[in-house]
Amino acid sequence: MAVLVFASAWKVLKANLPWLVDEMAIAPEAIHAIVIQVTSFLNCHNIASRGVVGRQAFIEMHLIVDATDVEKSHQITEEVEALLAAKYDPVRVLIHVEPPEYKSDRIAYEPAVPGPARSRRRDR
Repeated sequence: MAVLVFASAWKVLKANLPWLVDEMAIAPEAIHAIVIQVTSFLNCHNIASRGVVGRQAFIEMHLIVDATDVEKSHQITEEVEALLAAKYDPVRVLIHVEPPEYKSDRIAYEPAVPGPARSRRRDR
């Protein structure tokens, strides 16, 4: 009987341990690789995720966008959210938008090699 109780407890603990210890759900590099598909994206930093992919994941990031108005910034974040949801749903995404002139030493990733759609991207 004790073995059954222990096995059941272990199964429950193992399934919920990532939630309890706030374990990273998705590698920041994987999130960044998806975000760079958005054309008006310049760079992102402070990428974090938690939860369990397939059950519920949470993603947070700061996103530097090539937009100076709220409407365009909103469109960019909606596109980023849709791409992340297509890959990791169910997921909740929190994006802090930064203006194009934002400067920081804490940028997590270098921009991808500029291509035709990325020619306005800047090193930050």
